[in-house]
Amino acid sequence: MNKDLKALALDIYNKKIQTFTKEDGKVIDANDALRELFNEKTGGERTPRAFNKIKDEFYEILEVLVTEGTSTVTREAYKDVMMIKDTAYGEKPEFIAEIPNLFDVSVVAGSNDNVRRQRVFNDHIPTIPFNLELKVYTEYDAFMLGRIDLTALVDKVIASFNKAVGEKIGLAFSAAYDEFLAADFKVTHTTVDEAKLLELCEKVGNGAVIYGSKLALSKIPSISNYVGDADDIKNVGYVRQFKGVKCIELENVYNKNTKKFAIDNNVLFVIPNGDKIIYGGFEGDAFVNDQLGNTTGRLDRQLELTYGRLFHLGVGVSNNYGAYKIA
Repeated sequence: MNKDLKALALDIYNKKIQTFTKEDGKVIDANDALRELFNEKTGGERTPRAFNKIKDEFYEILEVLVTEGTSTVTREAYKDVMMIKDTAYGEKPEFIAEIPNLFDVSVVAGSNDNVRRQRVFNDHIPTIPFNLELKVYTEYDAFMLGRIDLTALVDKVIASFNKAVGEKIGLAFSAAYDEFLAADFKVTHTTVDEAKLLELCEKVGNGAVIYGSKLALSKIPSISNYVGDADDIKNVGYVRQFKGVKCIELENVYNKNTKKFAIDNNVLFVIPNGDKIIYGGFEGDAFVNDQLGNTTGRLDRQLELTYGRLFHLGVGVSNNYGAYKIA
């Protein structure tokens, strides 16, 4: 059996191995093999003192997997709209607009959830860092008791990070495009009128692209009896092309506390094609901390872990854009 905890955990998460055959010929699940290695190092005890013997290795495993997972998921989710650049800790990612003069200003989001506009200088898109943090508990105990496997443990954390990133991006994007430049670039109507939307796209010009949440894009009418549109609606929930104009989904996030979506589901944004509109990336790796030794920690002595990662974000505000509001 591989005695390297980190290597074994990576192999399990990356689905390189599923089972192990022990010396006596017994085949066991790879997660059980990892549990046995932890038990060897802790003497089979699950106490705070025993956990201290392996916590650095356990945290390093989580940090490596969460770092890899959050970067991969974010790139995949926002590949159509976002320029992503991950950097080492202490290095701020820098972005230059691919098409000069496409943006006049950029909206940046800070750790206090406020946003502000900054001038774009020499086509550099400014970004601001903020900390993503979440707290969970019982992970180690649940894993050791066989209630959760390593992949489910890590994926739950990655999904929570992805939701936080999505909400930040949605809020920053909405703040960037909630003030329209001119009345003739803003349309308000009870439904999506094909002629009005197409006219707005023509005004924006430059190969305009329609951006919106899945719900907003689903309100764009399709062409009756056209197989291509029917397939789009069946597969993704909206038409990918509206009279030759590309439609791109912005991933939306619902906040249960505010009872609001990050992006308005009744607004379609029409933006010139050519460059990404969102810029960001992770600075440094994920980190894991605990409350062991903290007198203000949980009174039930459950192991509470804090996961964190630094994320930079900026939104390029096009100097010529429009919006169609369904109201």
